[in-house]
Amino acid sequence: MSRPRPASITPAASPGQPPAGALVLFDGTSLEEWTALDGSPEAQARVLDAAMDYLDLTHAKEIVHDPPPELSDRRHRLLVRRAKLGVPSAPLPDMLPEESAPHLSHPSMRLGVGGGVFGPGGTFAQLSFRPLLHDFADPHVGYPEHTRMELLPLTLRYELPAHRVRLEEWKLLRITNLTPLTRFALIVTAERDGNAIEPSQNVIFNQRVTTE
Repeated sequence: MSRPRPASITPAASPGQPPAGALVLFDGTSLEEWTALDGSPEAQARVLDAAMDYLDLTHAKEIVHDPPPELSDRRHRLLVRRAKLGVPSAPLPDMLPEESAPHLSHPSMRLGVGGGVFGPGGTFAQLSFRPLLHDFADPHVGYPEHTRMELLPLTLRYELPAHRVRLEEWKLLRITNLTPLTRFALIVTAERDGNAIEPSQNVIFNQRVTTE
């Protein structure tokens, strides 16, 4: 059987370089092999903007800390070609959905006052404070859905007739997430607490994730 044999290709002299005879469509410096469908400066500007973004993304550490001369030269040539077009870049899309903007969320500070009786003739007054409380029934605008969040929940209790103040609860953070059960998400409930002080006033570091 006679089959056409592919032509022999000479490998590149160093890793990362194209082999001999290869047609380099884009090497980060030149767009000579590309032709815009409409040939407009706007189309060229989009390609050059994408080239700059790609270069900054792939060489982010080198650009910030110690860019090699060839990288600086490549960026300079791209910037010069981009500046010659005189076309402003397209506005960046809004990456944050409007309904997730934190400044549109509801007021989150909560203050509670209560009282009751205990034991033979004992009474108490209770004060609770939370700088941040987002509950399941609250509007989800500005917060993740299916999530309950508490920051620094504090509960103090004043008892009579002993005239004693008790620290009932103090926690740094409490997050409860209810994830809908799907074929991709099997965790239904997850809860995380941190740095709790229980009524015994023992300091406990308690980070846990529980599922139901």
